[in-house]
Amino acid sequence: MTPNAVDHTVSFSLAQSAVDAVVSLVDLFPTLLDMATDGNRPDLAAPVDGNSLLPLMTGKADDWPDIAVSEYSDMGVCAPCRMVRAGELKYVYTHGHPSLLFDLHKDPLELNNLSGHPVYRSEEARLKARLLLDWDPERLHERILQSQAERRLIYEAMGKAGERNNWSYLVRPDDNRRFVRGGGDVEGTVAVKGRARYPYVAPAESRR
Repeated sequence: MTPNAVDHTVSFSLAQSAVDAVVSLVDLFPTLLDMATDGNRPDLAAPVDGNSLLPLMTGKADDWPDIAVSEYSDMGVCAPCRMVRAGELKYVYTHGHPSLLFDLHKDPLELNNLSGHPVYRSEEARLKARLLLDWDPERLHERILQSQAERRLIYEAMGKAGERNNWSYLVRPDDNRRFVRGGGDVEGTVAVKGRARYPYVAPAESRR
């Protein structure tokens, strides 16, 4: 150990059992932070999303929120999508399209859409309110279309120069040949994935 090193021992006892609770990947960072600091978090520069899983892991989660939120707007999906899971209920909102509501206890395969069902009216309203609390789908839709148009213009200009970049992250040099990915090439992956959608979604047009 170097003279300036700090010998810090994290002390907590993990519960030896499975826990049936709704959690999210965003809970990992606050969990690891609490584990590394023995629950004494330092001051952070910005708020942290998610909740530490330590209460669940130590059997002290009496007030666990039991909720998770996720969204998806990548790869040219037809509209911004968001999901909120609270307990056994799962609500899916796709901007401009009918909503989906599933009772995962009764319907784990998500075959019976309960959106609009009178029995679930209050629960659906509660989940929708939570989903839209910090998310503006109309504004997000406008930003996505603008971003697509800007990147399409750059992509076309690069094509005239004999070089194109579809902005897909590549872990290995040959990943662009190993996976079908929507990355802006209208003649390639976007066309393939786009035509598989129902209904078909045409690529964004350039704005000149």
